[in-house]
Amino acid sequence: CGMGLVEEELRERLRVQDREMAEQLDRMEELLSDRQRLEQQLTDVTEQLGRVEEERITMDNEIKKHQDVLSQTDHHYRQLQNEMKRAESQIAHFQDQLTQQAE
Repeated sequence: CGMGLVEEELRERLRVQDREMAEQLDRMEELLSDRQRLEQQLTDVTEQLGRVEEERITMDNEIKKHQDVLSQTDHHYRQLQNEMKRAESQIAHFQDQLTQQAE
């Protein structure tokens, strides 16, 4: 009778241990799943950051192109202003000459 009691107690302990191990295994599987999900999120975010960086570089290049065009346009505008001043000066000179000839 005593051996049956010890045997039953051992079996109960094994069942408890099995249950605890199964719970630990479930928890480890959950943690592994969480880790894999987080690693995938990290990969996704890293890829998004890469795309954002590429877009930033592209925008910086576009801004530089526009700045170059504006700079060239400003240079041409100043050249045209100078040419207009020279032309106005020449017209004034010719008008003075015509006035002098008329007198």
